Amino acid sequence: MELLINLGIVTAVLLSGVRIIQDNQRVVVYRFGKFRAVKGPGIYWLFPFFERQKHVDIRTKTIELRQQAIFTKDGISIKVKAVLWYKIVEPKNAITKVFDYNMAVYQYSRTAIRNAIGTFMLDEVLMNRAGINESLRLNIQHAAEPWGVLIELLDVKEIEIPEELQKTWTINSISQQTKKDNDMRRELKPKTGRSNYLLKEMERLPATPKVKRELLTSDHWY
Repeated sequence: MELLINLGIVTAVLLSGVRIIQDNQRVVVYRFGKFRAVKGPGIYWLFPFFERQKHVDIRTKTIELRQQAIFTKDGISIKVKAVLWYKIVEPKNAITKVFDYNMAVYQYSRTAIRNAIGTFMLDEVLMNRAGINESLRLNIQHAAEPWGVLIELLDVKEIEIPEELQKTWTINSISQQTKKDNDMRRELKPKTGRSNYLLKEMERLPATPKVKRELLTSDHWY
């Protein structure tokens, strides 16, 4: 009878160490405080009382990098928001090499964006966003690799330009358009057979100045 009781206790202890983990997770196992192994997916056994575990989700994570104000190389203050996609590829390093890999990736990414944008002129930031995204991804990957993290994608999704600068650009654009129209009118005015009616029709054409010029100088307008 005593033997059966002891056998039952041993069996219960052994069964208490049986674990099941899903395919999208891994566990880092410690024995007496030292790293022992990475387990999963499926069924594994944990030595009762002597081993402990930490779960790691290996699915791709998406984090939004909070908007921050950055000065470009030409001294213009812009606000930048980005999104980062990453996942854990080395669960051991993610647990043993850094205290909080999620926070580490987040903080380093924001710092990398601020430093990188500061080396570009504003027009370079606006025109070469894809190149900047890839450069930033490689930069963050270099820092995150020892933590067992793979940076899959980074996208600077929003760049907010100062309102005063936007107004200046709008005024300049209107000024340039007016100058082009005036130049075209001066070019067409001395031509024989051109009437005021045609010049008014030119202003109503839904086309670019170049197209207007080509249309108004073609034979079918005479």
